[in-house]
Amino acid sequence: MAVAVGSFPHPVLGNQDDISSNFGVVNVVVRPGVDDIEIQFRISSDDPDLKPLLKSGKASVKARWSCSVTMSSGYIELEEVNEHVDGTTYRGWLDQQEVRNNVQVEVFLVASELLQNFSWQNQHSDYGNSTFSIQKGDFIADGGSFKFNVGKLFDPMEPPLGSCFRITVDPRQKSEMRVDFSGDDQVVIFMSKEMKDGLAQFSQHPDYQILLVVLPALMETISYIQKNELDASDEDLDGKAWYGAIKKLMKTYESAETPFALAQAILDKPYLRALTKPLITEDE
Repeated sequence: MAVAVGSFPHPVLGNQDDISSNFGVVNVVVRPGVDDIEIQFRISSDDPDLKPLLKSGKASVKARWSCSVTMSSGYIELEEVNEHVDGTTYRGWLDQQEVRNNVQVEVFLVASELLQNFSWQNQHSDYGNSTFSIQKGDFIADGGSFKFNVGKLFDPMEPPLGSCFRITVDPRQKSEMRVDFSGDDQVVIFMSKEMKDGLAQFSQHPDYQILLVVLPALMETISYIQKNELDASDEDLDGKAWYGAIKKLMKTYESAETPFALAQAILDKPYLRALTKPLITEDE
């Protein structure tokens, strides 16, 4: 976890020795789904003022992401997953289409309202008994940043299928999905807005997203590749990035005899994972 060192007109938790309390972002977990990347982290602190600030709504946790490749940035909408003695675990989701390669996430706390005559119990002795007027939106705690690489989220033996497929809304699609192989970088899955919105409701359960969308799309892609290889008059697929990634996986599991069996093996038995795991976990 990289910690940013800044200069502020008031003491900031996590900024050098402004405040003697411990503060940090730990247990970062990044999980790719079909459409989104799940990001989870835990804020850990022994500061006596922090939890009351958050509980009362006077302060809020922010997670700002940025991607230098797509030149995009934004804020992750966070939800509380679990409370701990020394802090809270938070979770949010990032749209896969917004990012590529390296992504940086900065975690910090800001005042949600004007805090008059504010002070920290454990602020540095240089501040003495000084109090401060903290404006709404001002930094009050800095957790630094963490980075992850979108292209390396999957096992090395399994190229990131999220980068092989792209889901796109097509108003002409009413009650079906359509898979298009004409793109060089990705296989495009066309669906209606209603279907895509419905899929988003499973953002906390990527195994179900895989089962509902990626599995059938991958089966059709495998069938398309196999047919292409049998028919010399069809399009040459060698120049397509998605073809190389999926073909490599097909060779890894070549003992599977049907597109369904191949897709099941490549996705590591999504039916088993989805149907043997409860929809609602204790954390939720």
